[in-house]
Amino acid sequence: MDCLIEIPGLNVEIPQVITWIRDENRFLRKMERILSDGEGKSDVEKETDGYMAVQVQLYRQRCGRFDAGHLKRFHELARMPGFTGSLRCGVAVERRDLQERLWELRTELARGDREDEMDVDDELGPGLVEPRDPQVQGSDDEGDEAGDEAVSGLLYRISLLGVDGGARGGAHDE
Repeated sequence: MDCLIEIPGLNVEIPQVITWIRDENRFLRKMERILSDGEGKSDVEKETDGYMAVQVQLYRQRCGRFDAGHLKRFHELARMPGFTGSLRCGVAVERRDLQERLWELRTELARGDREDEMDVDDELGPGLVEPRDPQVQGSDDEGDEAGDEAVSGLLYRISLLGVDGGARGGAHDE
């Protein structure tokens, strides 16, 4: 069964997703507090940051609705016979600078409901690096096609679990 090959990867990825959900929620709550705190700010900054705090709160609430659904699915999955993974949170490996994450969040919020559009920025944000040389760029992408197909298949299987609670299981293996 091909799906048995995916279990070790999912046992790693599920705690990573749960950890990301927790960390993102904590970050957004912290940003709400920072933006809402008017101490030491000019009147213009207070007003602007107040509006931004409301937008961060709305964004967090919108994400929270989806996060709750994902967590519910993970808990349902954990109750299935043969589940060998863990739903415990881990420690995030990436610890980016708060200012860099704030810049990223502001960019994301500025897009608003244009989520389906693809924006390409001419300028790089703080902490981002210049693109690599095109000749070098293609050299380490060789052989990634098989990996991409494996990831695609895995995402498809996970989406089936999300849609129908796993009722179809591995019936649609490709």
